[in-house]
Amino acid sequence: MNGSVELLLAVPALTALICFFMPKGRWASVVSVLGSLGTAVAAAPLCYNAFGGTVTEYSVWYFDGLSALFVAVTASIALMVSLYSCGYIQKDVEDGRITSRDERSYFTIFHLFVLMMLLVFVVLTVNFLVDLAYLALDPRLRQEAA
Repeated sequence: MNGSVELLLAVPALTALICFFMPKGRWASVVSVLGSLGTAVAAAPLCYNAFGGTVTEYSVWYFDGLSALFVAVTASIALMVSLYSCGYIQKDVEDGRITSRDERSYFTIFHLFVLMMLLVFVVLTVNFLVDLAYLALDPRLRQEAA
């Protein structure tokens, strides 16, 4: 079971990176749908085990039934939004409202957003995220932590 949470978080992160470095925006929509499908597939065994009563707790990760519910909802909605936005964004590109670069940026930001939502549901404590933000923003805290 260890590593499943990391896989769940790695899929949208890698999808965002791939979308960012795509040479053409048209393929970014395909990568986005595949990444959203991969996120849903990665979430399925974790959710199945958690709904069965298994609680996954190691390092900074905590995954129980409530986490599974939110992850399942997030992954399924992300897949639907990804499917819907492909046609919508493509129409905007064809009409000249946005560029291919804008399309890639949209799909990159979309998957980073999905990553952040999933991260909130599986992290052991929100204080961990707050501590990371403080360490990143305040150089004095970084010196004290070292």
